Amino acid sequence: MFRIRRLYAVETDADRRAMEGVSAVFARAFDYDPDGGARIAARLDTPADDEIEPVLLIAEGERRRVLGFAYILYFPDVRAGYLEWIASDPERPARGIGGALYEAAREAMAARGARGLFLDVPPDDPAKTDADEQAWLPVKRRRLAFYERYGARPVVGTLYDERTTTAKEGYLLYLVYDGLGRNATLRRDTARRAVRAILTRKYGLAPDDPHVKAIVGSIKDDPVRLREPRYATPEPAPSKGEWLRPLKLVVAERHEIHHLRTKGYVERPVRMRAILDGLEGLPVEQRPVRHFGIDAIRAVHSRHMVSYLESVCRQLGPKDLVYPEIFPVRHPERRPRERAMRAGYYCMDTFTPLTASAWPAARAAVDA
Repeated sequence: MFRIRRLYAVETDADRRAMEGVSAVFARAFDYDPDGGARIAARLDTPADDEIEPVLLIAEGERRRVLGFAYILYFPDVRAGYLEWIASDPERPARGIGGALYEAAREAMAARGARGLFLDVPPDDPAKTDADEQAWLPVKRRRLAFYERYGARPVVGTLYDERTTTAKEGYLLYLVYDGLGRNATLRRDTARRAVRAILTRKYGLAPDDPHVKAIVGSIKDDPVRLREPRYATPEPAPSKGEWLRPLKLVVAERHEIHHLRTKGYVERPVRMRAILDGLEGLPVEQRPVRHFGIDAIRAVHSRHMVSYLESVCRQLGPKDLVYPEIFPVRHPERRPRERAMRAGYYCMDTFTPLTASAWPAARAAVDA
């Protein structure tokens, strides 16, 4: 099991250990660029500006070991993201980590209100591939097929994949666009602004560079055209070791406290442990518990029931139990006054005893 979280800055010892893990994965995945991890760390430590917001997502396993990462440059003024790096540790089984990270990247951009996510991908066209790169065509095709599952496809009809620059180290690259699941088309103005930001802010070319002007000016279609799907296949069935959407997991704090260790009580604390054990090896993104106020509960439950539950549980000792035995007819204008009778007034059956832990357990469940 692993979780995905965002690392905002490198300030604490825990942050530094996480960044060291990212750098180690980077070095193993991209051994031709040994300083890449250091550049990401430096960018995180750079004061935020209006041109680039770095977004670093990390997948962590047991003991917070970094299993992979995704690094996005978000351009706030363009409202577009550029996926610069994504990798899982090549020395460990993939277990769907790359797919989970890409989904997390898409969700992060959608949450920022991005119009889309752009990325550079090596071409799967032999005519755009050097002779010494031909052997890698199957890998490139699998990569583009992976992104195509999400609706992300290369932009066509521009010079982006026709012109190379020194910044791209002489390679031709497709510009792939992911609309983040929205049906909206990619407008010409958005594409031009995004490409200009990629070429100048990511690759460091000057705004008046002839390549920048030519490539941006070649984006003429409105809406911009995307390549027709080539690899569209049904999504694989969820199974261990295969590509999966990340499972969103929210676990209530102290979820086991309401269980009674008494004969005849049907629930057992091992139930939750068994579920968590069963998720081992699957791509799981653990979401934090959000704490809601009492008004959220009273919006859907009777305030009288809520007040009764809280007050009676606070009055019970560690070993006290209140089992409903009488079930009065529910007349809102004639609620019973006796505590034992009110248990039956609000409960449905004799398997719902109240203990001192029932109220905090219910509150934790609401927060999850």
